[in-house]
Amino acid sequence: AVGALPLLVELRSSGSDEGRSRAAGARKKLPFDNDIAAFALAAGVLPLLVELLRSGSFKGRAQATGVLLNLTFNVANKAAFVEASALPLLVELLRGRSDEGKANAAGALGNLMCNN
Repeated sequence: AVGALPLLVELRSSGSDEGRSRAAGARKKLPFDNDIAAFALAAGVLPLLVELLRSGSFKGRAQATGVLLNLTFNVANKAAFVEASALPLLVELLRGRSDEGKANAAGALGNLMCNN
């Protein structure tokens, strides 16, 4: 499954709106641990997810928050999320219409505040 990450990153960066949303949904379903999170970050997934949060469809934004939630579990490099400008977008999603997006955004923010 980890080998699919570069392909999902490529689809997210060059696919259609629906393809980008589905790529985020597929990444959300991958099991994440520290090694996989580090691999995903190194593969360039974070800027693509931030872009999806900024300008993606309603469904795409909800999918992206799910991936970010997974990536923030026990993540060693919290600075990457700050540098990618993910935090203001996650805070903005707390005011959104999607219950899933709100829950995922709250979870990701909580993980970033609590995990060492």
